[in-house]
Amino acid sequence: MIRLPECATLLAALSLFAAPVLAEPADRSRFEDRPAEVTRDFADTPGGQIHFRRAGDASEHPPVVLFHQSPNSSQVFVEFMAELGVDRAVFAPDTPGFGESDRPSDIPEIADYAAALAVFLDAENIGRADLLGYHTGAAIAIEIARRHPERVRRLILVGIPAFTPEEAAAFEAQPWPKPFDNEGKAVAESWRSSLQWRGKGQSDASVRRWFDQKTANGPFAWWGARSALRYPTREALSEIDAPILFVRPRDDLWESSLRVLPELTNSQRLDLPQYGFGLFEAAPAYMASEVRSFLDWETR
Repeated sequence: MIRLPECATLLAALSLFAAPVLAEPADRSRFEDRPAEVTRDFADTPGGQIHFRRAGDASEHPPVVLFHQSPNSSQVFVEFMAELGVDRAVFAPDTPGFGESDRPSDIPEIADYAAALAVFLDAENIGRADLLGYHTGAAIAIEIARRHPERVRRLILVGIPAFTPEEAAAFEAQPWPKPFDNEGKAVAESWRSSLQWRGKGQSDASVRRWFDQKTANGPFAWWGARSALRYPTREALSEIDAPILFVRPRDDLWESSLRVLPELTNSQRLDLPQYGFGLFEAAPAYMASEVRSFLDWETR
């Protein structure tokens, strides 16, 4: 039998483990009291299953497809999708190897991610669409527009990766996030970096979700960043005819993304120094308003 003092001590100890779980809101609570519901599904493709989120229904507006940064998943867009999905269909796939999507058999390049996600568009019968890409997702969106210009009406590029060969080589020498180690140093380093790069207005729950996503892919978590560092962004952008909205939050690409300006001839630019990482969670209604304004400006 446990005496009362021991019981109280045990309950206090258990609460230390329970507290983070209780403090973390359920995914469903993230879109409650917002205009649209966000659901989840899987698409079967020859390269494996693609997990994706969806909000809204077909309308007179083209569908919008969102590509996340890495290492993360479509979870970064939940609140934003619940706002944007009020008047159009919105899809957000997990890049292969991230979130709940199956991992590629070999280390991919941006072209491989773009090919896999173009197959996802086919699997979900998504025709001509507007694409939004965030960091690595921006490179994927650019490559899809480059390869399939007939499928892309407009592009929203948030934090465009544009790295030098020297920066790519430095990353390959010390890839990040680092794989797990027995001492847990990589996990501790990942948590410190999550706090270091916490965006303005990013909630505690959001920081924890980002940390979870960084650690979820273990030894493969660096694949996405590697592909973005190696991608010839400026060359690819010079071949894009679709109108572009260049969104620039104050994160780790705040300065380097300016390297693409000479190639952005048919574009609008939105600088957001008041936001950093997590801007779609920190300001979902605002971001939905800005994106909707760009996508629909012809009819206003």
